[in-house]
Amino acid sequence: MTAQLNGVQEFTEVVRKGSFVAAAEGLGVTRSALSKSIKRLEIRLGVRLLNRSTRSLSLTPEGEIYFNRCTVALDMISDAESRIEAGIVEPSGLMRLTVPVAFGHLFIMPLLNIMALKYRALNIEVDFSDRVRDPATDGFDLALRLGPLPDSGDLVATRLGEQRLIICASAAIWNEQASPLIFVSFHHTDAFQGYHQTGKLTG
Repeated sequence: MTAQLNGVQEFTEVVRKGSFVAAAEGLGVTRSALSKSIKRLEIRLGVRLLNRSTRSLSLTPEGEIYFNRCTVALDMISDAESRIEAGIVEPSGLMRLTVPVAFGHLFIMPLLNIMALKYRALNIEVDFSDRVRDPATDGFDLALRLGPLPDSGDLVATRLGEQRLIICASAAIWNEQASPLIFVSFHHTDAFQGYHQTGKLTG
């Protein structure tokens, strides 16, 4: 691909400037080097791109087609580089992420809706699951999880915040427990049942 671009910028610059001398000055090369570069381009393409004379310079029919297409391509490359340098590349493609069910619906989905409206070229696929999923094995780009994570040399984890867990019960259940209340005392309470990634709590 790199070899196919050899001479393209030189050719378009000559056409835009209207002369080899002006183009050579703009590119910072000698007129001889510029002429040889375009000659090699014509040999590679197998056609003459420019009609040269001591007084005039014009495009051949093939040269006009090639110039128009190359101009568009070079402008797109220049625009892409400018966007990257400015950090304004718009996200695109497919982004797959897995999030906890309740946390995902309450906090993540509103943010994803905003992102989807802002970046139309981005397709977002969300897996709602309280299971610990392996992003590499299951093909996820991002995994949000609550609680401690197992060590992994292949993944990078970033702490986003803290979650506080509280015990809720009816007044009748609270009154039945001895004071001071301790968590172990709920192991024999029929109404207490739940699940967390770090373990199970059943009544």
